[in-house]
Amino acid sequence: MDEFLGMAFRDSPYGMVYHDASSRALVCNEAAVRILGISSAGAIGTDAYDPEWRSVRTDGSPFPIEEHPVSVCLRTGKPVRGAIAGIRNQAGDRTRWLKLDAVPRIEEGSGRPLGALVWIDDVTEEVEAGKAEKRSRDLFSSLFDHMSEGVALHEVVLGADGRPVDYRIVDVNPQYESHVGISRNAAVGTLASELYGVSPAPFLEEYCGVASTGKPCRFETYFPPLDKHFLISVAPLGPDGFATIFFDVSKTKRSEAERERLVAELERKNKELESIVYVASHDLRSPLVNIQGFSARLERDCAELSSILAAVGGDAGAEARAEEICRESMPRSLEFIRVSGIKIDRLISGLLRLSRTGRAALVSQELDIEAMLREIIKAMSFQVEKAGARIEIGSLPTCSGDADQVAQVFTNLLDNAIKYRAKERSLEVGISGKRDGSKSEYVVADNGIGIEADRVERVWELFNRLDPNDGVEGEGLGLTLARRIVERHGGSLRAESELGKGSRFIVSLPRGGSGHGRP
Repeated sequence: MDEFLGMAFRDSPYGMVYHDASSRALVCNEAAVRILGISSAGAIGTDAYDPEWRSVRTDGSPFPIEEHPVSVCLRTGKPVRGAIAGIRNQAGDRTRWLKLDAVPRIEEGSGRPLGALVWIDDVTEEVEAGKAEKRSRDLFSSLFDHMSEGVALHEVVLGADGRPVDYRIVDVNPQYESHVGISRNAAVGTLASELYGVSPAPFLEEYCGVASTGKPCRFETYFPPLDKHFLISVAPLGPDGFATIFFDVSKTKRSEAERERLVAELERKNKELESIVYVASHDLRSPLVNIQGFSARLERDCAELSSILAAVGGDAGAEARAEEICRESMPRSLEFIRVSGIKIDRLISGLLRLSRTGRAALVSQELDIEAMLREIIKAMSFQVEKAGARIEIGSLPTCSGDADQVAQVFTNLLDNAIKYRAKERSLEVGISGKRDGSKSEYVVADNGIGIEADRVERVWELFNRLDPNDGVEGEGLGLTLARRIVERHGGSLRAESELGKGSRFIVSLPRGGSGHGRP
């Protein structure tokens, strides 16, 4: 039996060292010599607590003598299992990580520990792998916590048929809260469809495609529930998970939109300037020509009248000619001059109105468009009744804007519908609305005469008239002013029309805070 035990001691793959009651090594096997990097002779008599071993814990701190397995065994008389210590390998002058199990040898009768047998298992690879994994985890945790981008980890949720139906938030970093405005406590463990209040979950197809194919993707998008623009990178986390790394680019998008708006505004201003120059050189010139021409005729008539009066002496023909000049020719010339003056006055007044609209300060507030339209229709009741028109107002969302100027937009559109109604049928005007992302959209639709397709865009031109000789009052400024007001609010105004069937004017304005109808 002793021979068997000796063979087991000698040939064991584990290092084995026996220490006496003073913690000195009395005997060790070849495995211990190899692991410790010391000769058998050098090991004998070595103290288990010798400073040369430079024993350390896994965190790098010194391994206390009182916690050494030999010390514990000799002090308590009880075995110690699985202690991990770093020991300097004296042959290679490097630290080896060892798992130490110690069993005391007890003296019969007294129960006093006479020594301790220590099993040594070289676990350097496992410990270093664990430390490397911890470093990796710590690095990931540091990046996760300190990235300027928002990061969220997700797991795909499958339905009964095995297809993705949702995804659950597993973890988020602090910047997620900053970018999205949702706390970590509220997000973690919650289904995306519930957290964001949309179904299906946001970008479900794109995200689950990354999880299933293992191919990352990147895209920029606008997310209406949060009213924000995001730049999103998606990376796979195995077949059932994915990570999103995103950045709130709303400020950048707003800056780009503002730059585009300013460029468009500049272009529009240039076109308006060109139109004004054209009006000044053409439309204003026409009545001026009339004034000059008929003033010259009036001057000639006055001269002729003076000659006739000087020569009159019972000449019936001269008297008749003088009467004709006074009763017909001169009044006709004066009428042409008066009408031309009125036209010039209207054109100049229109230019002043356009100029004032562009300079007027906007006082923005939430507007109840339904209530506003009812007041407008009430104020226009005479025109509405005279035209035999029927105006229906649907459920309309609120918007944000200057009350007086927005009212002017809808007044001009309704006035336009009444002016250009079809003679062969009763006028019907329908006003509907809906939310469209960050905008509120309104449609003013009529069954009037309509506009030819190639002339639709021309209705926005300064002083444009569908038919200058149609007898319809106005300077051709109503729609130009309406579009200018809407664009100053950061919205848009466009037209759709079909000749003989009617027109639709679509107004888009910044949305208000309330829902449909009155707040």
